[in-house]
Amino acid sequence: MLTAYLLYVFASIVVLIYFYLNNKYKYWKNKNIAGPEPEFLFGNLKESFHRRKHIATVFKEIYDQYPDEKVVGMFRMTSPTLIVRDLDIVKQIMIKDYAKFNERGIKFSKEGLGDNLFHADADAWKAVRSHLTPMFSSGKLKNMVRVLSQTGDRFVDHVTNEVRLRPEQELVSLFLKYNIATIMACSFSMETDINDMQVYEMLNVAVFENSYISELDMVFPGILRKTNRSIFGPTVNNFCYEIVEFIKNERNGKPANRNDMMDMLLGVNCDKLKMKNGSEDFVEITEHVMAGQVFVFFAAGYVNNTITLTFSLYHLAKDQSIQERLMREIETVLENHNNVLTLEAINEMSYLEMIFLETLRMHPTTNTLQRSALEDYTIPGTDIEIEKGTLVLIPPLAFHHDEKIYPEPEKFDPERFSVENHKSRHACAFLSFGIGPRTCIGIRLAKLQYKVCMVKFLTKYRVAPSTRTKDAYKIDPLRTALEPEGGVYVDILPRS
Repeated sequence: MLTAYLLYVFASIVVLIYFYLNNKYKYWKNKNIAGPEPEFLFGNLKESFHRRKHIATVFKEIYDQYPDEKVVGMFRMTSPTLIVRDLDIVKQIMIKDYAKFNERGIKFSKEGLGDNLFHADADAWKAVRSHLTPMFSSGKLKNMVRVLSQTGDRFVDHVTNEVRLRPEQELVSLFLKYNIATIMACSFSMETDINDMQVYEMLNVAVFENSYISELDMVFPGILRKTNRSIFGPTVNNFCYEIVEFIKNERNGKPANRNDMMDMLLGVNCDKLKMKNGSEDFVEITEHVMAGQVFVFFAAGYVNNTITLTFSLYHLAKDQSIQERLMREIETVLENHNNVLTLEAINEMSYLEMIFLETLRMHPTTNTLQRSALEDYTIPGTDIEIEKGTLVLIPPLAFHHDEKIYPEPEKFDPERFSVENHKSRHACAFLSFGIGPRTCIGIRLAKLQYKVCMVKFLTKYRVAPSTRTKDAYKIDPLRTALEPEGGVYVDILPRS
């Protein structure tokens, strides 16, 4: 009798959930907004949920299915979500009406690194960013060139030892070492051994492992913050807090004239902010805030440029004429600067800049720019209404491969980013670093980190296709970062 009753209750709950979701999945139809038909529980993310496709690939496929629409309605599991596919609307939301969309819509435990610059609430983001911005001044960057250059030399020595044994190398795992070493040096003034990266390689697996915690938040929005859960596991969490504790002890809790990220934060007790209602609030720079910034600087600082360096060299291997032109530019500029790599010399390498941007166009490192509507909002010039709390997605991979914006999008063509061609496109057509006030704070450092490595590497080596070089690469669905599945192999050859 009890068993039958429990079965009846269970069946009733299942039926109620079915009808609830069936009604919820009519959300976009009721608003007359086009979009793909959702599947029960999965919404439109069944392929990414089963890790058959990366979520960035899924967003691009949905974008491509509706070439004549300005926006597309879809469901992240059970959450109604709007994909924007019109650049004027991108500009409206990300820049003109930024104050109505100034949060990313992902909130989780502050103790679990939730106060990092990427995920922080608008007020915390504003306070922390204001203190970290001086880190990227021209004066500070000039000093970083020296640090990056020294690390670049050690990295090239490591490459020499590796290719002496085997010319064919996997680029992701190789350049991971340079980027971890440089970000640890520039952000935390900590030197790492490029030849012994085992701890960091294990950490890399943990940082970007594609767990199901994000899907949980899609089904139950806000549950992570309410239950004080994090999207990161204990390995990542412990690492960030250990870095904070180590540096605070080493520097006696005060700035040590290192001019790195931790110096900037140690020099601050709290930041007074004017709130919208005219009152004042304080954002204290706690250990949780510091640990959050350790995470975002470490993770974003190494993985994005690892991917970008990997694909840049892949395309250079595939097109030797582009590689030759870049090497000539590097040689010419260095000769004009007495073979000393300076910030001024790097800034003169215009073709290197074009290759950097074209690589990020073809292989953006962000799966989506997302914003949460802070109030009910009607997109100007349309009858499209966005309800408060609705998540809005802007997929860089889709925009960057839209042939209406970038003709022949699968062709690697650095000339797209000549001054003339760059200016001729919509101001929001390039989205790899975000757009608007919450754009990436570390753009200048990221460019410098990438360019120093390219100069150091191509001064001594060139790349060519190997027997395992592929014609195209799938984004690894088991990783949250947009990494190539199976790695990228090329031959690294000494320059004659």
